[in-house]
Amino acid sequence: MKLQTLENFNCVNHPNREGVGICMSRNCRKVVCDECSTKLEGINTCLACLNARVKKTKPKSNRAGKILNSLVGTITTIAGFALLLAILFGLGKWIPSTSETRLGNRIFHNKAILEAMAESFQSFKRDVGHYPGQKLGFDALDWPAEWGPEPQGYSGSYWPGEWEIEITVRDGEPLDAYRQPLRYYESKQLPCPVIVSGGPDGVIETELQDLIDIYLKANNTARLVGSGDDQIAIPR
Repeated sequence: MKLQTLENFNCVNHPNREGVGICMSRNCRKVVCDECSTKLEGINTCLACLNARVKKTKPKSNRAGKILNSLVGTITTIAGFALLLAILFGLGKWIPSTSETRLGNRIFHNKAILEAMAESFQSFKRDVGHYPGQKLGFDALDWPAEWGPEPQGYSGSYWPGEWEIEITVRDGEPLDAYRQPLRYYESKQLPCPVIVSGGPDGVIETELQDLIDIYLKANNTARLVGSGDDQIAIPR
């Protein structure tokens, strides 16, 4: 009789189920799944061989064989179900949910966008000598022809290149990772403007002044600070 191997490791009774063992009864050697396997005197045995053994040794106790068969099947099913629950519970602790993964990606992407925009304004200042005013804002990074001559030293466009990070623009406004418009503000407390993201809802729940205070407490060394969903980037 041909011995089943791992290359053909599907249950002989349930072709769509993976086998978990081989029946060691003489002249059997069939691959069986968890539901179809049991042990007889410590040896792997399929239920078919177990039933045959019971019938052979106790021909008048057919009812007992059926009860035993049912009991073994029930115990095996319960054990398999308990194992599955344990595996799923364990995976749930280690694998983050889809929503958690997406949130983490958005936060990382948003920081990258703010960093890229801050670097663009810093490049503008290096060439021109000052930051664009709040009224000019993001448009100054790619000086419109209708504004007239470019400022002295201007060598733009300063818009972040696609090789750095992809930034979506809607109605002339750059969007953050949450598809909400970024804001460009000037503050008398800082020698530079700030680029602000209001998070998923686009609303700055933390006052802009609070964000600036967080930056000042960082001894002006931070490039990106935030509170909750609100974040600001400082060109420096």
